[in-house]
Amino acid sequence: MQGCLAKSTEIMTAMNKLVSVKEIRETMMAMAREMEKSGLVDEIIGETMSSMEPEGLDSQADAEVDKIMAELTAGVLAPAASAPVNAIRPAQGKMTAQEQQEQQQQAAEEDLSTQEMLSRIHAL
Repeated sequence: MQGCLAKSTEIMTAMNKLVSVKEIRETMMAMAREMEKSGLVDEIIGETMSSMEPEGLDSQADAEVDKIMAELTAGVLAPAASAPVNAIRPAQGKMTAQEQQEQQQQAAEEDLSTQEMLSRIHAL
């Protein structure tokens, strides 16, 4: 047992010599900043692109696609009913108390996990 601990200590000492915690911390901070910038840029680009689209573009595009499909199929698909556009309603049954408890527990675990990760990142 003592030999294993001594060997483990040697390995840990060697690793500490190889790895600079300060460099890792700086790298992680830089990476966090770059990821934040990337997220902001992505959000700005998305907002800009959506603001540049004219109103009703999607419905116009759908109508044009339908027109082209009708031309290509020469009316073969015309008798077919169109696909429903209403949202699917969730089941009317209530969740059992156990299902609600499990869902709340899962949400709490996810929140705790997220908080732990954030605290680790801030600790760096």
